[in-house]
Amino acid sequence: MKIQAFGRTDVGLVRERNEDRALVGERLFVVADGLGGHNAGDVASSMLVAEMDGLDIQTFATSDDAYAALVASIEAANKRIHQRAVNEPDREGMGTTVTAGLLHGDTMLLAQVGDTRAYLKRGDAPMRRVTPDHSYVGALIEAGVITEEEARTHPKRSVILKALGQAEEVGVEAGEHVELQVGDELVLVSDGVHGVIDDAELERIVHDKPLMDAVEGVITAARDAGGPDNITIVMVRVLPDG
Repeated sequence: MKIQAFGRTDVGLVRERNEDRALVGERLFVVADGLGGHNAGDVASSMLVAEMDGLDIQTFATSDDAYAALVASIEAANKRIHQRAVNEPDREGMGTTVTAGLLHGDTMLLAQVGDTRAYLKRGDAPMRRVTPDHSYVGALIEAGVITEEEARTHPKRSVILKALGQAEEVGVEAGEHVELQVGDELVLVSDGVHGVIDDAELERIVHDKPLMDAVEGVITAARDAGGPDNITIVMVRVLPDG
């Protein structure tokens, strides 16, 4: 199988700066969302992407080794971001979320901190989320207290329960490790996407479209919905060999 990938980030219609960052590598795919309203969220997300871009993914023989390296790179970025915030008072409180996918053989290894998300679309099944949410409304959804739709207008929808840079140590959580199949579509997005576009609409926009059209369609839809936050999407599609 072959991998085709494309990503883009957009400032949206409300924020003055784009604090999101995306990384589309040969085998590494990242969406990072600098915390809105905090100092230097764009610095934090840039530091994370720079740290992960240096990950030597060619050296790991097993999925356990590869996933450990993925987590270690996120933990290392967390320490660097936190230390910089300690050393530079004007950076106090800066942080970032992350969703990262590392392709190891035919498996996409997923790691998560915060409320950026990864979705999987396979065959005729509905697109589904394959990462957790570390957010206040995410916890309420998991508990069955509110719905995804209600979460989009909840007064505490911006409250993140976990992010890089907020402490010297961070707990990185595994998403599903997806054994990829030909035709699979993996979609990584910041909350500037999933906060304004529901899952069914996101699937409709991206599924079975040329990759650049799918990504541009998501950016346009999020802006049409008001673009209240930065908008970032990375999309990975599995193609047959040949």
